[in-house]
Amino acid sequence: MKRSFCTVVLLGTVALLLASRPAYGQSGVFDRTGLIPGHGTYSSLPEESVDLFTGNLTLRYRDIFIPGPNGLNIEVWRVYNSKVLYDRPSSQQNPTVQAYPKSMVGLGWTMHMGMVHNAYSSTPVIEFPDGRRETAFPSKAVYLWSDCRITRDFLKYYCPPGEDPKLFFQNGVVWTFGNVASLPLADGSSETVYMVTRIEDPLGNFIDIEYSAADSLRTIATITDSMGREVRFIKSYSNPARLVEIRIKNYNETDDVIYSYSVDSRPPAPGFPNGYYQLQSFTPPELPPTTYDYNDGSAYNFELTRITTSYGGVLEYSYLNHNFYFNTIQLDSRVVSQKRITFNPGEQADVWDYTYPTYQGVSSGTATVQGPEYGASATHYAYESSSANRWRIGLQTSGAMSDGSSSTAITWTNYEISTTPWVVLGISMGAAKGPLVSSITESRTGDSTLKTEYSYLR
Repeated sequence: MKRSFCTVVLLGTVALLLASRPAYGQSGVFDRTGLIPGHGTYSSLPEESVDLFTGNLTLRYRDIFIPGPNGLNIEVWRVYNSKVLYDRPSSQQNPTVQAYPKSMVGLGWTMHMGMVHNAYSSTPVIEFPDGRRETAFPSKAVYLWSDCRITRDFLKYYCPPGEDPKLFFQNGVVWTFGNVASLPLADGSSETVYMVTRIEDPLGNFIDIEYSAADSLRTIATITDSMGREVRFIKSYSNPARLVEIRIKNYNETDDVIYSYSVDSRPPAPGFPNGYYQLQSFTPPELPPTTYDYNDGSAYNFELTRITTSYGGVLEYSYLNHNFYFNTIQLDSRVVSQKRITFNPGEQADVWDYTYPTYQGVSSGTATVQGPEYGASATHYAYESSSANRWRIGLQTSGAMSDGSSSTAITWTNYEISTTPWVVLGISMGAAKGPLVSSITESRTGDSTLKTEYSYLR
């Protein structure tokens, strides 16, 4: 494992055009999963992102990539989110698992092409492959169809009775949700969701996703694009299924290229209790396996703690219980507290420490990261007493590197997308609004300050 790929990313740029959003089943604030644009993040690896507002670790691995026409590529992502648990109010004795306990790639991991919860309701919730969830609200715009909903980042969701729901992106890509699945949850119940069956661009190129009818979760069986190229998923006979292999053809269509997965559900160690699935290793073509270790599930601690890569490098993560405040509600949340990287066997590990504010009684708070050479900070909006400003909770207002080399300040405006209120833990956050960047001011040592302002047609 080489040091040369280490990079630091603190989101304080135009990429922050999206915002924090409410999530189905989550508080919608500190137990969010996935990559939440608008939040400050810090990473020292390309596949890693630590959310400095929530303390969530996201790891994104693109296991399969097949370039496609007009950029419509076949991409299969394996994503890990450390927020395995819901945030727990102080009045609740035990935490509750929010991650899918029998995901085909293990607890905390997801591998799907998109799904929607409460598909035909007034506020359906779209789940993206990285675990991020967005509520779609009844649109305030009179020119949209009556069965149309809109998300806070201005995606259109169309769900007329008797038709498969569709999601429309600004670039013209359309997702169709045509597969009905029963999603097993940690409390023993199940939830009906609709899963993506087609992705299509404006030029008629498409990707079709087929699912295994024998599996109650109806996990992915094949992915095929309009050029006839196919990705095949080989799974165990358990129900729900566990992923065993992904196969694609090599460049001349003569042999299979095989990606192997070891997903177990049998304790004792290394399996989790309760029959929860656990990803133990991933073996790419022509390389040794990458292995994964976890907390053992005692005291509801299931997080990923150690990754040993194919090249011998080791990543280790530690977590703490941390109290966040939403208004006067105290929430017990699990956050990443430390990361250690050992690049080569026998070397001393490089260490990164993460600290987070409580946001109690303040309108903003600052999280910090201290690395082996320098650190960073990110300031975010907290819950505000004025309902007119609550839409911006979780948005980053500023960020800086500890060595003084750079800093960023961000201001925000909004556009009201619906008269339906955004409600979090029983508290109205006001009518649903889509956050928009108003200005970004960037300062770098040895360079002039650059301020970029944005205007929008209303």
